[in-house]
Amino acid sequence: MKWHPASMMLATWCFAVMLLYTLPFQLVGRTVTAYGFEILALLLVTFCGAALLASPWIQQRKSATLVAPSFKVADIVMMIVSLVAIFSSLLELYSGSGGDLSASWLVRDSRAGAMLSGSASESSLAFQIGFLTSPIAYAAIARHVIFDETIRFPRLLLIGFGPPAAAALASGGRGPLGFALVFFALAMMVRSYIRHDPSRARKRASGRQIFFAAVIVIIFLMSLNYFVSVFAARQGGDISEGMFDIVADRWGVTFGGPHADAMIAVLGEGNTYLIFLFSWYYIQGLVFSNILFTDYNGSPMWGLYGIELLLAAMRRINPEYVADRYAELNALDVFGFVPSAFGTFFVDLRWLCFVAVFIWGWLAGLVYKKCRTSQDARWLLVAPFVMQGIFFSTINSPLGLTNGLATLAWMILVFILSKPRVAQLRARPSFQ
Repeated sequence: MKWHPASMMLATWCFAVMLLYTLPFQLVGRTVTAYGFEILALLLVTFCGAALLASPWIQQRKSATLVAPSFKVADIVMMIVSLVAIFSSLLELYSGSGGDLSASWLVRDSRAGAMLSGSASESSLAFQIGFLTSPIAYAAIARHVIFDETIRFPRLLLIGFGPPAAAALASGGRGPLGFALVFFALAMMVRSYIRHDPSRARKRASGRQIFFAAVIVIIFLMSLNYFVSVFAARQGGDISEGMFDIVADRWGVTFGGPHADAMIAVLGEGNTYLIFLFSWYYIQGLVFSNILFTDYNGSPMWGLYGIELLLAAMRRINPEYVADRYAELNALDVFGFVPSAFGTFFVDLRWLCFVAVFIWGWLAGLVYKKCRTSQDARWLLVAPFVMQGIFFSTINSPLGLTNGLATLAWMILVFILSKPRVAQLRARPSFQ
């Protein structure tokens, strides 16, 4: 981990605030309060204080050699589970929407309506298996990107990107694939930081590296096009004129004022709308956490709001209870929007959220310390998960972000199954 978790968290939220007040966002029928921002600030201080308590800033080691763990058993498990995830998601795709994004959106919308009405979940067995198994892909991405001497891109594409891509197609969503791309970028940051050696001359990229770099770029561009298609399907089939008026009515936010007019004049309404979509998705937690801190007076939901696995289980045990809890959120017009990690903890735990945030910050600081000081290189597996949880804390908690609890469980399993190996001290950190 290149940065301390406290500095990462502060930078993340400063960037979100900058986007909110730099881009021409206008709230329509929604208000934010100073009280809500004060609670957010206290929670940020709690996280940063706990992270600093677990570990101060530590200079990168210059004397230890990190040796890649033995992943013999873990690799077999990741391959089998990933193939099961791909097969089950493709089976759900074939028997469900067949890749029709509009049909997938109708299914997702009906599931949300069923949750509010207290109806039992009707998801298929294939969907449930894919939901539980596909998060192992994140552990696979971290394992192959960080620890392979030469990244085996065919294997990475199959077991790293295959499950989230199949899950995204099956559900008509964008989260699994989008976060897999982000996770890949974070794993590459860890890889480059650990393997950096200024004393060595820069090597010319091989033809194989150039080819697979081009493949990754193509995947990114295709994913971006897929994300836009998902957005369009959810808005009725296309991105056309008047979309800002539609989202102002549906979401309570729009681009407005002279700055918005200038953006539309330069970039066009379609491109400006895409900037609005992607930036609003990232920063809306600022607004909705504020609303929750200010107006939510319901009982603690004890994980039903922020942890998808708990919500799925409770919907089968007591769907009426879930409907009652979510009705309170729907009354505040926050149902279906992302509340940030801090808003999620507040709804799930009320004022005990400070305890949860303290534990989160302390664990993040501990992982940072282990990555910087331990010769057990397995801790590097967890670094991208910690960083992603911080960078996307504006959206949800690490345990709720794209089925985060299952992601963490698979990460821990891979950590346990891998066999650590320690080398003698040498001149610089690297892998043998």
